[in-house]
Amino acid sequence: MNSVRKGLENDAYALHLGIELLAMEAGYARARMPVKAFHGNMHGMVHGGAMFSLADFVFQAASNSHGVVAVAINANISYIQAPQALVLYAEATEVSRTRRLATYSIKVTEDGDAELGGALKGLAGTLPWFVEEAFARALGPVAGQRVADAGRSLLALPEYAAQRIADSPEGSYTARLFASGVSRIAQKVGEEGVETALAAVTRDDPELVGECADLLYHLLVLLKSRNLTLEQVVGELASRHGARVPGSL
Repeated sequence: MNSVRKGLENDAYALHLGIELLAMEAGYARARMPVKAFHGNMHGMVHGGAMFSLADFVFQAASNSHGVVAVAINANISYIQAPQALVLYAEATEVSRTRRLATYSIKVTEDGDAELGGALKGLAGTLPWFVEEAFARALGPVAGQRVADAGRSLLALPEYAAQRIADSPEGSYTARLFASGVSRIAQKVGEEGVETALAAVTRDDPELVGECADLLYHLLVLLKSRNLTLEQVVGELASRHGARVPGSL
């Protein structure tokens, strides 16, 4: 959850709007947004888009709080009354959750009281589900399931690499490589790529499997060094295979 919180706290759009995450736990999130002049609409009231963005932010936080990447499928907001306060608060609460889908109830309040400025209902889907659906379309249900299963196994590897980097045990190759910097890590990825290609050309299958494993692992370390995630790569693959990930979570 710490990595999710860090990502939310560095969300460029939320920072631009002045949104601050106040609390997050499994299935729940709360945030505040001081009202500024640029939040106003042509009538001098808080713009509906600003209220929606605040609600969408806590929707994003709550739906990703379980540690599995989730994206918005649908969100509907009702504007109950125009806020007059200088600070708006939003609170997202999980209503139901399965492996694939989860629903959330979000309310926007004035100065943290019970008077509603807006209410949003959100439906989110987990990224592994989108990946499974995408590869099923592209490769057929059986082969697609195998690829999706392999993808889920890969998604567990970054946690191992991150733990090795954080613990920095004596003699850890991963920790030592990470400390050497992006340029050295990128160089290693290039070297492993060449070795993988050579193994393929020489038709040495066991060697090719081993080199592919080395290449994948070094790619994970490279992504970590750039504060990127394997989920982002998987999401890009899913979008290329027909499962356009909706929403902006």
